Amino acid sequence: MSKELNLVIVWEHGRTAQEEIIEDLNKDFKICEVLEVSWSKEKFANNLTRFYGQKLPSGSHKEKHCGNGSFILITFIDENPVYHNRDTSRGPELVNTNVFDKKTLYRQWTGGGHKIHTTNGKHETAHDLMLLLGQEVDAYIEKFSLDSPAELSPNAIERDLEGASGWNSFSHLFRTANACSNYVVMRNFENLPDSYLINDHGDIDFLAQNAVDFAYILNAKKSVRPFRPNAYVFFVNGQEVPCDIREVGDGYYDRSWQESILFNATRYNGFCIPSDDDYKPMLAYHALVHKVKVSKDYEHKLDLDLEGMFKLVSKFLSEHNYSVTLPKDISVYFHFSNSRAISKSISRVTKYNIAVVRIIRQILLVDIRVKLSKLIR
Repeated sequence: MSKELNLVIVWEHGRTAQEEIIEDLNKDFKICEVLEVSWSKEKFANNLTRFYGQKLPSGSHKEKHCGNGSFILITFIDENPVYHNRDTSRGPELVNTNVFDKKTLYRQWTGGGHKIHTTNGKHETAHDLMLLLGQEVDAYIEKFSLDSPAELSPNAIERDLEGASGWNSFSHLFRTANACSNYVVMRNFENLPDSYLINDHGDIDFLAQNAVDFAYILNAKKSVRPFRPNAYVFFVNGQEVPCDIREVGDGYYDRSWQESILFNATRYNGFCIPSDDDYKPMLAYHALVHKVKVSKDYEHKLDLDLEGMFKLVSKFLSEHNYSVTLPKDISVYFHFSNSRAISKSISRVTKYNIAVVRIIRQILLVDIRVKLSKLIR
């Protein structure tokens, strides 16, 4: 196996062992650099949340355990990585055992717990390096001469995670997302990344492996719009950008199709979109199933009339053994008649379920509007 970049973080409360850890890493690996990183106090909790992909508010157990002061970041090359299955906090995973075993050892040196963080493989390294330093793995490695000894004294830097204060541009955002996530922009991406205008295009529609994880990468916050559980906002160049984040298993498309869409994603203008094979069936399905009425705009984009759209979707779903699925998000319209025309497997029970959900939704929306109108008065 070819050489591999990895990293170790020694959080503030583990720094009593930092010299021993640096010395031990230098003995077995090729160290690239050693940094003393400081995150701003006001952004520390959000940085930690985004880095680990779990809600860690200010004063969380994790923060108290690890400390919120400066930490040591060591990047290094493993010239002979070895992979085996090991039990991790996420369950059994295939990991680089050279590095994983070092983590176990260093956690013992620092009194147990989780005051040491390491990457477990290439994907985690790409994620961590981009968030921590804003750099891609290959370009980062090229900066260092591995034939000469590294400077082992920590170089101090002050730097929050990428996007901590919003994004400079869409290119900045997508560069980070590409390194950290498995996603696609599903449609209306023609003017991205440089000429996106919210008034012309509305929300950006993403599909990701996990919506919450992807929202953390984007530094996106939940939208205040009622009954829009997948609605978020993030900031680009100081401008609020609304988006919807769909995820695998949410019923927006068949789960197997969603997995295939992400697996077969392609790059367009520096970000990820559906493959040519998936794009047209996805757009036609969206127009037929998720819209009250199919607008001429969809027919123009697909270069198909309504009959042609039905044929395209029916044939595609049949060939791939995909189903028409009911979205879990009740704010997404579900066109029962069109769905039945595409697939006879949609049952009448489903129709009644849809009707009940929509009635409840309307009652709740009316109730909210009444309460808001009273507040305004």
